[in-house]
Amino acid sequence: MMLLVPLLSLVALWAYLTAISFGDAKALLDSDRFQNRTLLPTQRLVDALQKERRLSLAALGARSAARQSELAAQRRATDGARATVERYRKDPAAGDTLEPPSARAWTGCCGSWASWTTSAAWSTGATPTAPGS
Repeated sequence: MMLLVPLLSLVALWAYLTAISFGDAKALLDSDRFQNRTLLPTQRLVDALQKERRLSLAALGARSAARQSELAAQRRATDGARATVERYRKDPAAGDTLEPPSARAWTGCCGSWASWTTSAAWSTGATPTAPGS
């Protein structure tokens, strides 16, 4: 009976520390998933687009077959990077990491966030209106 109080105190302390550590561990795993599914593929796409742009200008200036073939290879690499970003963007498991909470709240009151951010109004500078209004 004398061991019961210290043992229960130790078990309670262990449960409390485990609960606190679990939240931190889950946050760390979520940040790793966000980095691997969002940040790194996007950075690879940006790098590929910049390299393709430089090669396009070089190919326009030189007009040699070697430059054209190098540009074609870079375009394939850029297309692969874009396909990776698209694949992760369409992944339902990555939805929580790619759509901010404010966008989810917006969807609840004003319609689809994607329809607002991809509408032609943004590109023309016009004031967008809510979908369906």
